[in-house]
Amino acid sequence: MNEQEFYKKITEFIYTISEEAKGIKFTEQDDLLQIGILDSFSMVSLITFLESLIATDLPLEEYSLVHFKSLKTIYENIYLKYLIS
Repeated sequence: MNEQEFYKKITEFIYTISEEAKGIKFTEQDDLLQIGILDSFSMVSLITFLESLIATDLPLEEYSLVHFKSLKTIYENIYLKYLIS
């Protein structure tokens, strides 16, 4: 899956789990927590979804909210890391 496909897949998923996200247009660089798209509950769902995409459990002790700040940071810091390994 290329970068644009990743953004589309994650965006579609976020729209299904987050009532706050419905009706909000956001880009791959927007801060998902700051603009209110993700909260703690939707973050857990997103992490579970990411784990299914990369087919492994994320070692959450290695990550902080900064890694989940935007679609771009998720792609660069998590998805690519596991795609390459």
